Amino acid sequence: MFVAIVAYAGLQKSVEGKARHPASQAQAVEAEKPVGDEPGDHKPAQFDGAKDEKELEQVTETPTGTETASAAVIKTSKGDIRVKLYANDAPKTVANFVSLSKKGFYDGLTFHRVIRPFMIQAGCPRGDGTGGPGYNFEDEFNQHKIIAGTLAMANAGPNTNGSQFFIVTESPQPHLDGRHTAFGQVTEGMDVVRAIASVPTGMQDRPLEPVTIKTIETIAEEPAAE
Repeated sequence: MFVAIVAYAGLQKSVEGKARHPASQAQAVEAEKPVGDEPGDHKPAQFDGAKDEKELEQVTETPTGTETASAAVIKTSKGDIRVKLYANDAPKTVANFVSLSKKGFYDGLTFHRVIRPFMIQAGCPRGDGTGGPGYNFEDEFNQHKIIAGTLAMANAGPNTNGSQFFIVTESPQPHLDGRHTAFGQVTEGMDVVRAIASVPTGMQDRPLEPVTIKTIETIAEEPAAE
């Protein structure tokens, strides 16, 4: 079973929502596995080179080339979040996100994992962090640091990117650099991000009342000025 996680190295939350003292990074990674998992039960799916590349190409290729966009608006039940996309620095990741968005893959999905001083996570069709689009693709680490407002890919280990993503609510998060692909940055709507991050949560940091993605609108690159 695939479980996309984002390691949280800050204050850990108990089930009651009380903050604990900071733990080591190894402890933090284990703590972020869904409640009830036993170590080793959910091994990261491996990137299957040619097979996954072919599936990704089938998803992202169009008659005029590969899907791309310069920005997107994530319309949620709490409001809109506008993001700038790093199409040049994470081309496959952006192409995948844009293609899934245009196909309506994200429409109606929930933010299934929310940690107030850390991040909000969405993009799982099963709503529990175990789902994806049916393929994986490799990481595209780049110069962009993961800070407040960063849009990045959730994963279950190296080269296991699929459809799940997260948006960081607070800076800094240096322990995520080189582990999660940053592919965008919030330009408008951080108040919405923090509103989502503030909703009451229960087991596995899941909101007690669903927060949904209505749709994601992508914005094509602006034509060059003549």
